[in-house]
Amino acid sequence: LDVGGEQGSLRHFLNLKNPANQYCCIDPFVKLFQQDAPLPSNYALAYPCLREPLNFVVGSAERLPFQSKKFDYVHMRSVLDHLYDPYIAMRETYRVLKPEGKFLIGLSVTGGGHP
Repeated sequence: LDVGGEQGSLRHFLNLKNPANQYCCIDPFVKLFQQDAPLPSNYALAYPCLREPLNFVVGSAERLPFQSKKFDYVHMRSVLDHLYDPYIAMRETYRVLKPEGKFLIGLSVTGGGHP
């Protein structure tokens, strides 16, 4: 599950040739990504997966519309800092993860004066 995955470019880095591996993207801003305008050629070249159909769900990280213990992996990059309550999103993530599932979080941190 790719939470806040926009167009689904993460697919480019995953092994999806095996039918057992499936990719699902959830993002609340579906209108931004379902435009009829073609992708810029350099973007389409960098991410050929964007030409393929996308398993896309409209929804938010705070209310994931999936059954509990469904996913082996949840990826959330540059999402938590955009949420009203990131703790709700993290609880939801752990709810949809299988017991041995993995949760990968990526955050952008700038400033603060720390080395």
